[in-house]
Amino acid sequence: MWIRSIAALCVVLAVAVAGSAGAGEPKFVMQPLLDGKVMIAVPRDFELMSDDMARLKYPSERRPPIVFTDSEGTVNITVKPTAQRVTEADIDIARIFLTENFRRLYPSGNVGSTLFDLGDRTAFFISMTTPAIDTEIRSLITGAAVDGRLVLFGFNVTRELESTWIDKGAIILMTVLIFD
Repeated sequence: MWIRSIAALCVVLAVAVAGSAGAGEPKFVMQPLLDGKVMIAVPRDFELMSDDMARLKYPSERRPPIVFTDSEGTVNITVKPTAQRVTEADIDIARIFLTENFRRLYPSGNVGSTLFDLGDRTAFFISMTTPAIDTEIRSLITGAAVDGRLVLFGFNVTRELESTWIDKGAIILMTVLIFD
């Protein structure tokens, strides 16, 4: 437990330093989610996306139930608990399965993935570029076991804002803390 506390402190300090990097840089707050089992850093000026906007942005009925967004809806942080039961030993299988599904869904997109250590557990990271109606979307996804189920944490941004946001998005996904 003390390792998680130290990890949480390190993440909070890293987010604070990243958030104070310069004028115009976003300030971050740690958002507790999923009944306090998860925390993730979110830019302070992001808000929960309205249901109407979420239906437009994520037309599938399997849309993420939690979406934080900027004022224009062009930069999003998502949290999607799935029904898929997983253990930490299953994370690589889940990564391979999702990566292959994304490659089939978006054959013109660029999809890559890897495993990494997220605090004291193994998680996966997927990076992809996919087509949208009038632009391309760059998406980053982290997947981890939370209470025996796969939870997907996502970051997506339009191609036009990618150079400003993609590194911040990767850092945001690395701030995920799991307390189960």
